[in-house]
Amino acid sequence: MPWPPTLVVQAPIQVRGAQAADRVGERPERLPPALRARPVPGRERNRLVVEEQRCVVARGPLRDPSAAELENAGDPGDPGVVPDDLGATPIDPVQDAAVAGPGPTQLDGDDVAERRDPIPARTRPCSHAVMMVPMNDTTPTLTFNDGAAMPQVGLGTAREDDETMRRVVREAIDVGYRLIDTAAKYENEIGVGRGIADSGVGRDELFVTTKLRGSEQGYESAFTALDGSLDRLGLEYVDLYLIHWPLPRLDKYLDSWRAIVELQAAGKTRSIGVSNFLPEHLDRLADAGLPVPALNQIELHIGFPQREQRADDERRGIVTQAWSPLANNPALLADPAVVRTAERVGRSPAQVLLRWHVQQGIAIVPKTTSTERARQNLALFDFELSDDDLRELATLETGIRVGDQDPATYEEF
Repeated sequence: MPWPPTLVVQAPIQVRGAQAADRVGERPERLPPALRARPVPGRERNRLVVEEQRCVVARGPLRDPSAAELENAGDPGDPGVVPDDLGATPIDPVQDAAVAGPGPTQLDGDDVAERRDPIPARTRPCSHAVMMVPMNDTTPTLTFNDGAAMPQVGLGTAREDDETMRRVVREAIDVGYRLIDTAAKYENEIGVGRGIADSGVGRDELFVTTKLRGSEQGYESAFTALDGSLDRLGLEYVDLYLIHWPLPRLDKYLDSWRAIVELQAAGKTRSIGVSNFLPEHLDRLADAGLPVPALNQIELHIGFPQREQRADDERRGIVTQAWSPLANNPALLADPAVVRTAERVGRSPAQVLLRWHVQQGIAIVPKTTSTERARQNLALFDFELSDDDLRELATLETGIRVGDQDPATYEEF
């Protein structure tokens, strides 16, 4: 199975990790296939990450590791034995000590060709597998009506504390995430901000979303609310600021939106949007002559596909983003239709469900605290669901919301 088609080997190339420094001695076209990305038109950069603790080489005939071998390569119980059918000899720890050079190492342009250290003959799956992960601009982006671009896949952060999210966000950024979605209501913006700071990735490479909580809705309070979020996040601006829920009984979302428009003009948020807004709520913004939101983040999953809301968003030029795209429902992952599709495409059930979204142009922010699952949740762009797959998966529609959170009546403070 090919690597994600959004990867391309062109300069600059970065190789990170304590064992990575001497793994880049050849031009990309001479790298072993397991370290090689497939070219895709329109992508100008790629970052090749050979992770510390995930890189061992061997000599011998070379072939691409199977998907199963790579999937199992990081198993902590794996002793690192080269499978017999690979026909490769394990490395000599003395003779090949050069592969454990210092890191990080960054090579740009022709510097890659000038590196004298020979590339080892092959990589082998073991407890230190070589992984290609999408970084920076390798995840597809969706363009807003204000011209800004957002990664189609991001990390959700709900229902976790600050310390957990500090680790999760740092590790997610390390494996390739560039969109981080949080909210004042989640009460973990401090942890999210510290994870961002710990990552060492430049602010301009990240897309950070947060949300106005219900208890702070209103014109004046919305200004104070965003200042509080920025202070907790340790940021000067966010890339997207959303009204978390419309709360029609409270009837403050129109005034809140007026304030958020001004916050965008002040540069405290690059783009502005809403969450859980129904067509009737969007109509009120339009009737007031206010700017159209860039994004509407809604409950959307295979059981509740929201076709009418998606069509309404598209008509208005609004990007639709799904929260809880896996429906917070472990039973869905075991559904026979999902399992059959996963077996056919050689992916996990969760990847099948997430691919269902992105294949239809929907943005997603799945949440996980597992680094390996986060990595899998990002690896969605090197396979497709067939028309038959989509028809079978359509049978899972129930029309039921998670927790009966109907925006017409649901209240969040």
